[in-house]
Amino acid sequence: MPVTWLHGPAGTGKSAIARSLAQILDDEGFLAGSFFFFRTDSRRNSVDPFVATLAYQLSDSIPDTLPYIATVVEKDPTICSRSLETQFKKLIADPICTSESFVRKLLIIDGLDECINRMAILRVVFNNLSRLHGHVKFLIVSRPEYDIQRFFESAAASPGQRVDTIRLLGDLQAYDDVRVYLRDSFHRIKQTHPLQAHFTPDWPSDDAIERLVEKSSGHFIYASTVTKYIENDFDRPQKRLDDILKLRTSSQNPYGALDALYLDILTSSRADHHLLVSILSIVVQADRVPGIFSYNWVKIMKSTHMLESVLFLELGDGELALLGLKSLVGVGDTVNFWHKSFSDFLLDPSRSQEFQVTSALAYALMARCCLWLLSYNLPLAQRFQTTYSVVTILATGTFLATNAFCGHCFRLPVLIFFS
Repeated sequence: MPVTWLHGPAGTGKSAIARSLAQILDDEGFLAGSFFFFRTDSRRNSVDPFVATLAYQLSDSIPDTLPYIATVVEKDPTICSRSLETQFKKLIADPICTSESFVRKLLIIDGLDECINRMAILRVVFNNLSRLHGHVKFLIVSRPEYDIQRFFESAAASPGQRVDTIRLLGDLQAYDDVRVYLRDSFHRIKQTHPLQAHFTPDWPSDDAIERLVEKSSGHFIYASTVTKYIENDFDRPQKRLDDILKLRTSSQNPYGALDALYLDILTSSRADHHLLVSILSIVVQADRVPGIFSYNWVKIMKSTHMLESVLFLELGDGELALLGLKSLVGVGDTVNFWHKSFSDFLLDPSRSQEFQVTSALAYALMARCCLWLLSYNLPLAQRFQTTYSVVTILATGTFLATNAFCGHCFRLPVLIFFS
């Protein structure tokens, strides 16, 4: 099949499979290239760097495409600013077609659902299949989002189109893979943890491993979160493992154990829970409105400095508040979640309970972010863009934001802009 779609819900190990396969194929000389989309990284959340990255990899994996690609770039230095269709044809499809190498190779596209203009990727791939003559095949990996699923269903029903679909579920093979992952992770913890001298040879027991495998329901995200939680340098891994094994859930949801783990980590945090909800609300909502903001504005709103400013915290208080969530949240220049299943959890009140994030609070705090920016001496164009962002936020969540923030939100941006 020229195109294979590998899909499954959050935490089923899609990216782990894609990355492992990419490494194996690269070692064997059968990888044409790979691109891994990631929503919160400006370098990997849109089509902008997609073709250029693959063209660079292609010139290495199929060396006789290099002269052709170099000639294209030399003749048209602006090629990477052209339409996605033109870029793909000139830098990917045409070089492959002119190549004298007839070894079929695979091109991997992972995390397609995290690309903000993902339909453009699918269209350009399928539009060029006939031109590629099967020299390169595609593995596309994503969640089964509605628009992606509809596209593949339509493509499969079209005459002449051949699409293979693989659906990942918590099957027996996934359980075996999770078991291997956990054993490898615990071995690493025993070798690297500051308390490594205090581990017994039989820790963790086979029974503990099996109980974790059962709790995972075959989902890698559970195993990944567990190991991040246990390997904390400032606590005993044995105690943390015991705490996890004691968690109980009555939910029949396959994510019940993951929800219980998320709730336990959040509840155990020493930070004020209302403060945590405020911080998490901004991060979740900022990631969900890419059409309103450019990546730079989203990055500013998720920066620790901005979060501390709009929540009236002292410098460093934001990082301290998130200290207990290291297994769930990465804190650097910006605050990001290790896995987007955590966002899904926070947005569902039946799962997150008191830690549910609300659009009302998020819109209000993001509007405050923009208003805070307007207090600086910004250039006129940036002041206008920031003002527009405030109005757009409040228009998007009209009743939610005004109830949570204040009835004067719509007047404030205009007053500040013209002040």
